[in-house]
Amino acid sequence: MLNGNELFKSLHAEAVNLGDPCANFITFTTVDAAGKPHSRTLTVRSVKDSQIVVGVNSDSPKMHELKSNHKWELSGFWPVRMVQFRIRGSVVSSRPDSLREGWKKKNTHSRLADIYQAEVREQSSILENRAQLLSEISTLAETANLDAIPESLIALEFSPNFYEIWIGSEVDRLPDRTVHRLIDGNWKTEVLVP
Repeated sequence: MLNGNELFKSLHAEAVNLGDPCANFITFTTVDAAGKPHSRTLTVRSVKDSQIVVGVNSDSPKMHELKSNHKWELSGFWPVRMVQFRIRGSVVSSRPDSLREGWKKKNTHSRLADIYQAEVREQSSILENRAQLLSEISTLAETANLDAIPESLIALEFSPNFYEIWIGSEVDRLPDRTVHRLIDGNWKTEVLVP
């Protein structure tokens, strides 16, 4: 039987190969100071043997919440393969070379949005309307250095120690639901009633 990391990596690769439009997106949930959950969808930059990597803005509300209480969970759904998952563990931030390389491959509008958040208005700031955003980005585009990645962009490297994975079954409509926990360096798997 595959351990949690191996199963997740295998299912992710399968979702990518099958062309699942959700394969490289993951929901990141944090908890604010009042105990309320906040979820947003992030792009998965890589899935390694024991790590899931995403890119984020270090000045964003999600990062302030993460830094203040370290409570988080990843979740997602890959409809092509009928896979649903929840993930917990540890997380560290970094600025690997792959982050810079990936940023340079982004289209101009995406890079301008990152620069805008670093130089004009922080992510989640309130605007009068969308026209204000478009006008300010248009002005920024005249002088922005599209080759210099903003310092506020970082990678979050999640090292899971818990997976709950639900795999649908077309045959009998009884999903395969498992929990995988990393305990003292060893994975323990439990099968749950779906």
